Amino acid sequence: IKFFGFGNFILMSPLIKTLKEDGMEVHVLTTHFNREIVKSYRHLIDKAYFIEFKRFIDIPIKALINLNEFWKEKYDVIIDAEYTLSASALLSFLINPKCVIGYKIPSIYKYKLYDIALDYNDDGHVVFQYLKFLEPFNIKCKNPCLEKIPYNDEDEKFVDNYLSSKNVKEGDILIYIHPTVGFQNKLRIWDKYDKLIEKLIGVDNIKVLVGGAKGEKEIIKKYIIDENKVIPIIGWDFRKLSYLFDKKVKVGVCGDTGVMHLMASCNTYVVALFGPSNPKNYAPFTERKKVIYKNLDCSPCMVNSKPKIVNCNNNICMKSITVDEVINAVMGGIK
Repeated sequence: IKFFGFGNFILMSPLIKTLKEDGMEVHVLTTHFNREIVKSYRHLIDKAYFIEFKRFIDIPIKALINLNEFWKEKYDVIIDAEYTLSASALLSFLINPKCVIGYKIPSIYKYKLYDIALDYNDDGHVVFQYLKFLEPFNIKCKNPCLEKIPYNDEDEKFVDNYLSSKNVKEGDILIYIHPTVGFQNKLRIWDKYDKLIEKLIGVDNIKVLVGGAKGEKEIIKKYIIDENKVIPIIGWDFRKLSYLFDKKVKVGVCGDTGVMHLMASCNTYVVALFGPSNPKNYAPFTERKKVIYKNLDCSPCMVNSKPKIVNCNNNICMKSITVDEVINAVMGGIK
């Protein structure tokens, strides 16, 4: 059976791994933002297609350009794991597989194009929402945990040499902070990472790693307030980060972004800061976590089953999270 899917690939990894173990050939279609994460899961994914785009309107157009190539594959099943984008349902229909499976969200009529529509529940974690796609196959996930991205000796050597060059010694406690949210919604930004870093480096044996993508280099530089105790981690690939989180980092701090799920997959203790999105759906999928979420009257403003344009110029849901709360959570993770 050839499977063709869309979605968040770290959170989909239990689903994809189960399908592979059941003998399916797995293909995926996603945007260029996910190119590296998909390639990092090459042991699970047989073929990948990437859509390069500058505007969201480009996504369905560029996907349709590849339609002839999709037809040649003669897919048995397409799983459309996209919640709201109607173009994914239309594309799935046009590819003409034997069966299309997707979510049934009553307010979004794309489900009418599916052969099998599964009820979506906003109260459940998205990992379990993805695992619902196994039901039509009558198979179950034996171990619903995130798949750690594999790393090799070269990745280990790179990370070890870099940390050594920054005078990281045995006994140092490494705290990883990811202050950016990439291309995602800016309402997820927390504005007190600088104050958090100031307090953390005042603690004996703690050194802070501040991470971000290559294009975020100038942002990360602003947080390097003490070169002896604050270390930039800029533009590392997922394999190197996987080793860093798996073997070196004691606690990670970030908002609701992909790096949070990467840390959870490595069993790093995660302090996760939530505001616009719902931790019931997107909290780190691990027991080793502390979620800080104020649950204000306006929270969460981003709900998968009720998509809307959020016009908010004051993310008080994030601003109301205090430095002391985060410090206490970090210290709890160290213990």
